Amino acid sequence: MALPSIYPDLAVEVLSPSNTAEEMDEKLNDYFTAGTTLAWLVEPDTRSVLVFASADRATATRMTINDTLDGGSMLPGFALPLAAIFAELDAIESPSLISAVSKPSATRAPPNRVPR
Repeated sequence: MALPSIYPDLAVEVLSPSNTAEEMDEKLNDYFTAGTTLAWLVEPDTRSVLVFASADRATATRMTINDTLDGGSMLPGFALPLAAIFAELDAIESPSLISAVSKPSATRAPPNRVPR
């Protein structure tokens, strides 16, 4: 596969259940071969982020919900508590929120209609 002539300094991938380890390894190799210097693989299922400074999985650092993701020298001053982003995901996946959203409401417009 031909690599693009431009590449991100930081690559961020949010994994889905259909992603395979082989697919992600290939992407990481492509990123770092092209010149990317930092990659984050966000794993929603485990509420963690793998931080890569190279394509070598053995050197990756796993950050968990109790950690704060920083941008290192790539994004000086950047700090994101992982609890904050995963709390948003938890709110979306919350059964009480899902049932509240799916219940019909007298104030909600029917599908495909704009409320007045």
